[in-house]
Amino acid sequence: MRTKTLLTGLLAATLLVSTTSFSFLGSQDDEPTPLQQAMVKMQGSQKAMRQLIADPATNKAALLRACAMIQEGAHAGFSLAPKAPADADENQWRIGYQRTMLAVLDAALECELAVHAGDAEGVAAAYKKMGEHKKAGHDTYQK
Repeated sequence: MRTKTLLTGLLAATLLVSTTSFSFLGSQDDEPTPLQQAMVKMQGSQKAMRQLIADPATNKAALLRACAMIQEGAHAGFSLAPKAPADADENQWRIGYQRTMLAVLDAALECELAVHAGDAEGVAAAYKKMGEHKKAGHDTYQK
């Protein structure tokens, strides 16, 4: 029952985040771009994980689903680098973005392994890494 409630919460958080404007990715009036869709998937799942990591054993199924959604979003977003600023080297910009997406994907995989192992500290550490990579990526690529 608790897992069902948490999965419902995960879905609600994803839907809530899907209404968020990502101005750096396009106008709010436009249809969501593939990059927007990937980012929304990752952000909604990461927000839902915030409460799930308190009890990874009880929330195992929901945490695994959140990890999978972050992995899917990072994989989908990998080749969708935002446009480089005029003063940036396009290759360095794209490769830097892709390395950031790989770091998010790696942290999500670490989190999945920790969930499977029942390692609550590992889950929390991987979640923290995801947040750090997200912040670094937004600081650099969200203009």
